[in-house]
Amino acid sequence: MTQSTATVIKDLIRSVTPVHELKLSCAVLYFVFTILLSGIANAQESTAPAPELKCAVQLEVVTYPALAWQARLSGTATVFVTIDAQGGFSIEVEGVHQVIKDILKRQFSESKFDVACNGQKLKYVFDFRLEGAPSTNLIQAIRFRPPNSFTVIARPPTPFKIVD
Repeated sequence: MTQSTATVIKDLIRSVTPVHELKLSCAVLYFVFTILLSGIANAQESTAPAPELKCAVQLEVVTYPALAWQARLSGTATVFVTIDAQGGFSIEVEGVHQVIKDILKRQFSESKFDVACNGQKLKYVFDFRLEGAPSTNLIQAIRFRPPNSFTVIARPPTPFKIVD
């Protein structure tokens, strides 16, 4: 609250409040306005879209790589996308087995980003997990966790049986 606003509020309270109640009223009013203003500021910050969402024109759906599923590979991949002035981009993938990195990079390369975001380095997190009862087919679900995370869940493959 600026000094001029505080002065106006105090003058307003003085005109309608006896002097002995003035200190309490000013303190309560100041407290209420402080909470109100901080709530408005927090709401404005939380509604602003993350650059990962704002800059993405088209994000390709990332699926559980079949080879990774068969090998029972899982883990968390962090994808960094750096956008250039022409709308092109480079991709770096960290944190998972090379099989998932390679396929994730290929799948993600079909995405499109806003040229206005040039020079920005965006971060996306993909958590690949095997959960549930084993299956002979790759059955998967993809969940978005704002602002920039995705969970890719697949049922684990049925174990191979060795026959003599």
